[in-house]
Amino acid sequence: MSQLILDLNSINKTRATLLVDYNAGNLSKLDYLDYDLKYLKEAASRENGIVQLVVSAAKHGKRILNAADSLNLLDKHVSINTGNPEIEMIKCPDKDNCLVTRQECLDYSGSNTETCKSCPQFGPTRRALLPDS
Repeated sequence: MSQLILDLNSINKTRATLLVDYNAGNLSKLDYLDYDLKYLKEAASRENGIVQLVVSAAKHGKRILNAADSLNLLDKHVSINTGNPEIEMIKCPDKDNCLVTRQECLDYSGSNTETCKSCPQFGPTRRALLPDS
């Protein structure tokens, strides 16, 4: 799992623990709200990092996503809509649900049509990249 996702999970667990402590009377309402706001700001910062990666990927293509994956910031099992159908990242069941661009999906399905017809991405990819067919 990617570092950003691990961080968000950790923040959510900490927030849940804070709520349990507050409900048990171990934290005042003011302390609880102060800590919770601090962790919400941290979560927003992590989510902003994910958005920045997606925007960079839309501008610079797959190399940004590969760099993010190699740094373990974002893993290949996260679906990303970039707004550009050619570089939009989708999960490929034939490739262990790793992310591929729609263009790679179309290229792969050309030689594996029978296998790919049952994939939920087959139709949307063809409609997005081959609107006339």
